[in-house]
Amino acid sequence: MRALFLFVAVAACDTGAKPAPPPPPPTAEPPAPKLTVHMKRTRCYGSCPAYEVTIASDGSVRFVGEEFVTVDQATGHISRDQLRALSQLIDAAHFFELHDRYVDAGCKSVWTDSPTTTIDITRDGRKKSIERYHGCEGAPLELDELANSIDLIAGTAPWVGPRHD
Repeated sequence: MRALFLFVAVAACDTGAKPAPPPPPPTAEPPAPKLTVHMKRTRCYGSCPAYEVTIASDGSVRFVGEEFVTVDQATGHISRDQLRALSQLIDAAHFFELHDRYVDAGCKSVWTDSPTTTIDITRDGRKKSIERYHGCEGAPLELDELANSIDLIAGTAPWVGPRHD
């Protein structure tokens, strides 16, 4: 009887549960967005720096200076974290919801001899280009902030040199 009781007690404890699986390995770093940013700043009547900068999905940066810059060509690289941050800044600026042009129509006032900044963005297959003439009063501040952030993340300051505009 004692053996039967021990067998029943052990059998009652066996719930058929398997041991918990080991915890999953740490997740890999999330992939950077498929993002290409091209920005062109044009000259003005004065000595505004004129150049183009392109940031590719692999983090490569290409700079081509035209006028009033320190170098004619340069390359660099940014990290995945910087690409993700740039993508977040694009969202914060509501880039894909903004108008395509801030040149004359919709401006509170327009004055001449100012530079133009054009930003072209392709992200995850979605494309948009915005032209912003700096003589157009009333363009969204977020657009200028995004342009300045592109310069900051791409590291253009040593290639552009001091601004004179």
